[in-house]
Amino acid sequence: MVGEPFVGKAGQLLTKIIETMGLRRADTYRATVVKCRPLGTPTLDELATCTPYLIQQVKIIQPRVIVALGGAAVEALLGEAAPRGQWREFQGIPVMPTLLLDDLIRDPDPYAKRPLWEDMLAVLERLEKPITEKQRGFFLAK
Repeated sequence: MVGEPFVGKAGQLLTKIIETMGLRRADTYRATVVKCRPLGTPTLDELATCTPYLIQQVKIIQPRVIVALGGAAVEALLGEAAPRGQWREFQGIPVMPTLLLDDLIRDPDPYAKRPLWEDMLAVLERLEKPITEKQRGFFLAK
């Protein structure tokens, strides 16, 4: 165990996404809702126990945007489910709810990543970062 969030296959995919966005992994802050168990869907008790720590991390870091990967992250921050790809807000910080990386890793269809990529394009727009035509074309059927 590394003691860092988003390692292994999910971490590799996240790094690829971050770099394809024109950013560096070192320029991002990654946190998980549940700090004490690395795999699986968190239980309600784990969410209730760990969410205050996540909220404190957000208060300390003050990110420009939050990308919430999966339903547990969305519910921990927003207190409810939210549709993928639709901006929400947490304490004045824009939140982009999107797909869980583990689900994308298990899906053999390369175009299954397109919805998450569309969300990342929206994040780039919100951050006022340039988007190339190549970036816009990722995961589109040829």
